[in-house]
This record gives sequence, C-alpha cells and structure tokens, in this order.
Amino acid sequence: MKKILSIGLVLAFGVSHHAAAQFSDSVNIPSWGKAAVTELYEAQIVSGNDDGSLAPWRTINRAEFLKILTTATNVDISSSTTKSFPDVPNDAWFSPYVQTAVQLGWAEGYPDGYFRPGNTINRAEIAKLLSEAWDLSLELDASDTQWFEIYVRALEKHQHLPQNTTLNAFAPATNPTRIEVFEQLHGLWFETATAEAVIPAVIETPTPSTRPRPATETQTETSEETAPTKTETENLEILGVNEENNTESQESSESETVIEETTPTPETENNGEGGTEE
Repeated sequence: MKKILSIGLVLAFGVSHHAAAQFSDSVNIPSWGKAAVTELYEAQIVSGNDDGSLAPWRTINRAEFLKILTTATNVDISSSTTKSFPDVPNDAWFSPYVQTAVQLGWAEGYPDGYFRPGNTINRAEIAKLLSEAWDLSLELDASDTQWFEIYVRALEKHQHLPQNTTLNAFAPATNPTRIEVFEQLHGLWFETATAEAVIPAVIETPTPSTRPRPATETQTETSEETAPTKTETENLEILGVNEENNTESQESSESETVIEETTPTPETENNGEGGTEE
C-alpha cells in the first residue's frame, strides 16, 4: 500500500477544527462530514473551489475523483506522453491522473476506447477504485451477479461503505455528492495513514549532572446521472469492466485531489484543478 506523506504533519501538529469554516458555504457542510473535510483540507487533498466554496452537495465526475484518489494515496503521478484515450489529451489538466490510475490498474476506459472523464461517477465505480487503491478486493463469491459486487463487499467488510448505506441498500448507480465522497475516502485515507505514520520521538536534553545518552530519532515514515446516462449496463461498466471480464480484471489488477467546481470537459483545461475542488 502506498504510504501517506501528509499524515505525519496532520498528526504531529494537530488539525485545525476551523478548517471547514474556511469555505464560504461551510454552513452547508453536514455535521457528519465536517471532520473529513477538515482533515482532508489540512492534508491538502481538498482545497475548495476558486470562488471559495466547497459545494458539498454537488456531484463529482470521473476526472475529478481520480485527482482526489491519486493525491490521497500519494502515488507517483505519471508524466507519460502516451495518449491512452482519444478524449484525454496530453495537455488536459486531468491527463496525468487518468494515466496514473490506468497504469496502476485501478481504472479502464469504455469498451469503445473512450474514457469519458466528464461523466459523473457513481458508487459502483468508486467502490472499484477505492478497493483497488487500498488493496481491499475479496475473492469472487458464487452469489455475485454483477461485476461491482466484489468491491462493494470489500468496502462493507472494512466498514467503508458510503455514509448511511448498507450492503443491501447500496444503490450502485447512484451519483454520490462531494461530501459523501470526501467522507468515504477520508475513512480509508486516515485509517491507513494513522496505522503507518510514525511521529518523531521527543528527545530528552541531558542535564550536566547526567551522562548524556545517545540521541535517537524515530524517522517519520512516509506512507503513502442517478440512473446511468444511457443504459444501466453501460453506466455500471463505466470503468470498462463487465460481468464477463470481471474475473480476468480481478486477477490482473494491482492493488479530490482538487475537485473542480465546473465539470471538466476534455476540451477545457481548468487550471490544473478542473475548476473545482481537490
């Protein structure tokens, strides 16, 4: 699992509990999501929109989510100039994040060869991406009838389903809000980062009357539309995964970012942030 760089700073220096208030629409942030927004903001994973808002109830598209995910996992961002998809030009702000996710085996394009970065992401797609990024995938179950079920069960097992959802009421085609995504991703990010981060030990300063002991330091370790647009099958296969190739994808897969206020399109570069939120 990738190691998280920013968590050491968050744990060592503390989190400002007023970070959520930094946004002009902070009153719209639900109580259950304020901790997630605060800590992701302090870790520079979420920063808000150019107008100072967070827009917590807006949805997220595929490109925006991949920027959040690659930032949260602290993976090396791809600098490849190889064009993987005709709708992901090399000079697009989201190209490095898409290329990174594809190279790591987290995401794929549509069967027609397009990636559709501006498509609104749904819960099923997020379940796959989170499971792949955090190595949560489980064995296929004989009861599985949809490609995404293995990933949903993985999140359920690790207690990282979306806020106020259950395994039997997951609603895979639902397009989650930004605050739901922040809260869900925060759980995985913070859990892993807390487990892997090591805070530097406090070193005693020897007094003149005491024989100095060798100073030892503990180095901080860096860990790293509601229904589908066209048909349910196509929308739930948004990552290029379907029932027929699920097993093959599962065996070959290796284990916000700034979210943009305006849904980015491949033709528009949004200042490296998609015009929305990280």
